[in-house]
Amino acid sequence: MKPEFHEDYQSQHTNPLSPTHADFDWDELDKRLGESELESDETPEQKFTAAMRRIFQWVLNIDYNIKSNELMPDTLIGRRFIALAWVINPALFPDSPSLHKLSRRLGFTAPILAALTGEVCREFGIQNRAQAHAWNRIEKVEEASLTEQHLGDGLI
Repeated sequence: MKPEFHEDYQSQHTNPLSPTHADFDWDELDKRLGESELESDETPEQKFTAAMRRIFQWVLNIDYNIKSNELMPDTLIGRRFIALAWVINPALFPDSPSLHKLSRRLGFTAPILAALTGEVCREFGIQNRAQAHAWNRIEKVEEASLTEQHLGDGLI
């Protein structure tokens, strides 16, 4: 049987002049972990609206002047939305497909979807368990989209 816990127990080795507790600077810890920056006067609705705005801005960030019949803006937006949904939760799709299975099911190559899912990870700082083993992870680049750098304009 486990011995009973005594909250007021003091070891015989404790210095009697020592304080019984130590003050901890929780505010400093929050600052160092970046938590204090999250505190704001925004309501939950305002935070939700800001998050949705950021998602929509990313999904809609395409070249609307593309002249190709295959890559109409609706196709590009759809691919970006699918990539975002798959990164958030592959189970949103029937049978929780891998990236390769999903791309085959949708009729385009896996590198196209992989580039978009990688962009989602870099932009939003999220990944799913299927991406945790990626050996070729690229950190976020601020100036230019990695998709444009690696695949050229109009491929995605």
